[in-house]
Amino acid sequence: MPDPADRQLVEQAFDLVVACDLDPSPEHQRRLSNWRARSTAHARAADRALAQWQAMADLEHRPRNFVQKAQLGWQARKQQWRDYPGSRRFAAVAASALLVLAGGISQFAGWPGKQPSVAASPPAETVEYATGPGQRRQATLEDGSRVWLDWHSRLAVTFDSRQRHLRLERGSIAVQVMPDTDRPFTIETEGVLATALGTEYLVRRIAAQRVEVAVIEGEVTVRLQADAPAEAVGLSARQAVRVEANVLGPLRRRSLETLGAWRQGLVIFDDRPLLEAIEALAAYTALQVDTSQVAAIEQRVTGTFFVDRADAGLRSLMGLHRLEGTIKGNTLVLRQRPAVRP
Repeated sequence: MPDPADRQLVEQAFDLVVACDLDPSPEHQRRLSNWRARSTAHARAADRALAQWQAMADLEHRPRNFVQKAQLGWQARKQQWRDYPGSRRFAAVAASALLVLAGGISQFAGWPGKQPSVAASPPAETVEYATGPGQRRQATLEDGSRVWLDWHSRLAVTFDSRQRHLRLERGSIAVQVMPDTDRPFTIETEGVLATALGTEYLVRRIAAQRVEVAVIEGEVTVRLQADAPAEAVGLSARQAVRVEANVLGPLRRRSLETLGAWRQGLVIFDDRPLLEAIEALAAYTALQVDTSQVAAIEQRVTGTFFVDRADAGLRSLMGLHRLEGTIKGNTLVLRQRPAVRP
C-alpha cells in the first residue's frame, strides 16, 4: 500500500502540474519549480503527478488546448484522478507512470506529442561583474533587478529557484531589487548578509570586517552569518548600519540625497563624522587610510565633493580639521597636528 505521506505529496504536485498545464504562466512555472527543488521526494512526486496527468489525457483522447481543458474543470479532473485506481484503466495509467519513472522524465518528453509543461530547473550559474579604479558600471540582472558598481568593485551573482545571492568581494554596490516573494535577494560580504524581497539599498565593503548597509527605499534585514535570525537588525528607508569586527552598530539616519550619490559622480556628506568622511573620500584615491594614531574626533562634515577630485577633497578636509599625514606604501597614516601655542 502506498505511503500516505507519499500520496499526499503526489496530490500536492498534481495541483501544481494541472495549474501549470491550464495556465503556463511564469508564476505557475516558478511555483512548481520551487516545489520540486525542496527535496528528492518532492521531485519524485512531481514526476509521478506529471506522468499520470499526461496518461489521463492520452487515454481519454481529450483536447489539449487551454480553453477546452479549462471547461472540464480543474477540481473535477483532480477528483477523477483520485478515483482512478478503481477504474479499469488504472493498469494502463500505472504502466505509463512506471515507464516514466524507469526511463526518466527526459525520455518521456521525447515521445511525440508528450511534452511536459515544466522542465527541471537548470543548475545555478555564477556571473561576475567588476570595475577598476576610476570606473563605474551599471548592469541589469536576469530577474530584472538593476545593480550599480562603484569604483574598484567586484561582484559575483548566483541565482537559482530558491534565492538570489550576490557576493560583494570588494568595493560598493547599489541595487534596485525586483520583487519576488519566493526568492529572497541577499548581498553577502565579510560575513554580513543583507536581505530584501524588493527594494533599493547599498552595501559597501569598507575593509576587512568593516561593512556598511544603507537603505534608500523599502526594508532590508541585516545579520551576521554566525547569528540566529532573531538577532537580525531591520533597516527601513534612510537608515544605515555599520558592522565592525562582527559587531552590529547602532542604526543611523541618512538623508536621501547622500545615499548612492556616487552614481552621479558625487560624494555628499550631511553631518557625517570626520573620520568616516575621510574614509569615504579615500575610497576614490589610490590610498588606504590608517587612523589608528588619531584620537577620537568630534568634528563633523557637511558638504559636496566630486568623486573625480577626491584627492583634493581629502587634502581640504585634512587642512581644515588640523590633520597631517605620512604616506607609507599605499597607506596614508593620519595624525593630529599639534596645537599652536600663542
